[in-house]
Amino acid sequence: MSNPETAAAGIPAGQNASLANRYGRPKHRLSKRATAILVAVGVVALILGALFLSVRSQKSFSTTDVAFDIISDRQTDVTVAVTLPQGESVTCAVQALSEDKAIVGYKDVVFDAADGQDAGGNLRTVQVTVPLRTVFAAVTGGMHGCREN
Repeated sequence: MSNPETAAAGIPAGQNASLANRYGRPKHRLSKRATAILVAVGVVALILGALFLSVRSQKSFSTTDVAFDIISDRQTDVTVAVTLPQGESVTCAVQALSEDKAIVGYKDVVFDAADGQDAGGNLRTVQVTVPLRTVFAAVTGGMHGCREN
């Protein structure tokens, strides 16, 4: 005996009808046009996301490790320079490292373009010697990373 609902859905009577009742009607697939539109929207979203992330990750400054001087087992002087656009400031992590690459001295330093020398165009270079207290003897020092303020 055929059920009007299963006959309308195109499901034959008998055992298939009981499976349809148990698990539901078969799903209808999207048309080729709808699939193409969804794929095109997805590709455009990926491209826009990649452009946003690449523009967002561009830094407006550059950093240079100039020198380091080991004063004693408990102090290291690190000289660093940052070139940045006029009117901006950045905070950089300056650190001293031991022989096994462990951080033995650390300090956050703010670099303001107003304190620097003209580097051509709209850029200014700020060079600073940072004294770092160390917990063990350091063998090197430099900048670890910077972030815009």
